[in-house]
Amino acid sequence: IRSGFDEASVEGLFDISQTQQAKRILEDHGFDPEEELLINRSISRSGRNKVFVNGKLATVSLIQKITSGLVDISSQHEHQRLLDPETHITVLDDFGDLTDQLVEYETVFSEYETLQKKLETLQKEALSKEQQVDFIKYQIREIKKLKLQPGEEQELETERNLLRHAEHLHSASSESFELLYGETGSVLDKLSTIKKNLEELSRIDKSTQNFLEILEQCEINLSELAYAIRDYKNNVTFNPVRLSEIESRLHEIQRVTKKYGGSTEKVLEHLQNLEKKLEQLENTSFFIEETKSKLRKVHEKVYEKASQLSETRKKVAVRFAEAVENNLKQLGMPDARFSVVIEELPERQVNQKGMDTVEFFFSANPGEELKPLAKIASGGELSRIMLAIKVLLSGHQSREILIFDEVDTGIGGKTASLVGRMLHQISKNQQVICITHLPQIACFGDVHFSVYKELVDNRTETFIKRLDNEEREKEIARMLGGLKISEKTLAHARELLNFN
Repeated sequence: IRSGFDEASVEGLFDISQTQQAKRILEDHGFDPEEELLINRSISRSGRNKVFVNGKLATVSLIQKITSGLVDISSQHEHQRLLDPETHITVLDDFGDLTDQLVEYETVFSEYETLQKKLETLQKEALSKEQQVDFIKYQIREIKKLKLQPGEEQELETERNLLRHAEHLHSASSESFELLYGETGSVLDKLSTIKKNLEELSRIDKSTQNFLEILEQCEINLSELAYAIRDYKNNVTFNPVRLSEIESRLHEIQRVTKKYGGSTEKVLEHLQNLEKKLEQLENTSFFIEETKSKLRKVHEKVYEKASQLSETRKKVAVRFAEAVENNLKQLGMPDARFSVVIEELPERQVNQKGMDTVEFFFSANPGEELKPLAKIASGGELSRIMLAIKVLLSGHQSREILIFDEVDTGIGGKTASLVGRMLHQISKNQQVICITHLPQIACFGDVHFSVYKELVDNRTETFIKRLDNEEREKEIARMLGGLKISEKTLAHARELLNFN
């Protein structure tokens, strides 16, 4: 971020009208699959990033997913990656279009890897088995000792509540019964007096007959209520011993439920899990042997797939080495030799890539033995090897844009011209963006941009400008002869541009 500013922003506009993969990724993530893809990323001093795809907020991971299939960048960093043998197997597989075979292998290997992890877990458990078994048995004993029943805690709490209030319940029910059914002044006693009055009314006035009927129903209901209250009163018990038993039982239940789950149901569920775990631990040896047996069977399947993959790689390696050597000849290295060495992992081992280790070997001159690429290639040689490989991969990868940054490292003159010609060859099928300081490479470009710096208000600013035909000639001439451009250098620049 430039000094004095809080944010930096960069945008990229891509034509994806012919790129179905990018459209599919956009659609899968809820974006409209348009003909153009506009990516914007802003970075603030606070470290916060904002990412937009076609004007909508997105994520960095989505950008990486989309652009990984659009752009391939070759730079000094990429050259260094080529020195790492770990990357060579991927290069070979890309050249051989082995995606389908790799997916088939990885499916079986995934099953093998899952069993391996399971075996490791079982073996670790076996080491601490005795201590775990003792602890689990203690927990099981503690829970089983209580003989918990679903709903028991709620039932005990209800019973405890009744016992705690037994005296009050007995007193209230006794008083209610007396008020309803006592000898003098009770509700039913008063109803008897009311009944006599209503009987006299009905004899005189027949319209009051229903009063008597209603009263008689009330008398029946109140009598039933009185008997029910009496029975309830007689059943209320004062039992301090039972109350103490319940209090003690609830205390134990609550102690265990707090320890193992929070409720009786959770504790019983935990008990089942403990018993299963105990069974597993006590049968660890059995499970280990069972898993080993499965692992051996799956390993045979994996090894068979890995062997098939290895055979395919060996055939691809021959074609790849020949193709790289052919490209190196075109890049001014007629005596270069390139070889792909494939070796099997020891002791029938397999990994995510199969059973092979792959390493590129190289010799630049006659009489020199082939040696690992990392040990002998110079900067210029490495640049050409990288380009030779990129040319081959460009026909096997779906990326639309290839960016070459500092592809001219360690080369010049005739070699640079050969490199430029090869880049031009790639550009017939894919868009190539090349950043170079060599006119012999730049002259092969269809369109040229000049990147330069100027002092504006005492601050250095970077500009990029698309050059017209006249400006192209001048820029190539400047690259040929420095700041002073002569008619001779202009003529040479014109010749380079016209020739290519």
